Amino acid sequence: MSSEELVQRAHARGLALTPGSAHAAMGAVAAFRFGFAAHTSEELSKICDTLEACLQSGSGSKRR
Repeated sequence: MSSEELVQRAHARGLALTPGSAHAAMGAVAAFRFGFAAHTSEELSKICDTLEACLQSGSGSKRR
């Protein structure tokens, strides 16, 4: 899955990520960015759960 697809899936689940290409002068970057410093451990856990669900969507395998 591309980072852009992951960003789209995350947005659909209410999680805002920025594709790495938004921070590159030229070309695509296979990465994403999100701020985490202002979040509690509980919020970070929910973020990780959301990212996991985005990665599993359509794959059928459990990561962890």
